Amino acid sequence: MVCACTQMTIYFNVTCSRRRQHRRIVHHVFHPEASLQFKPYSLKAARNLLNRFLDYPSDIIGNIKQ
Repeated sequence: MVCACTQMTIYFNVTCSRRRQHRRIVHHVFHPEASLQFKPYSLKAARNLLNRFLDYPSDIIGNIKQ
């Protein structure tokens, strides 16, 4: 018979290490310097979206899906 405390400890250790890995990945992608790297791509995507709205104003869903 396995003790519930042991199962809880194992579960906590697994989730703790996953949480730590997730935090590292999120920090790597979303720290302030990284967000500055993505700004040109965001601006380009926003401009392209606005141009599609100007070119095809009736196709709202199609413009957003691209």
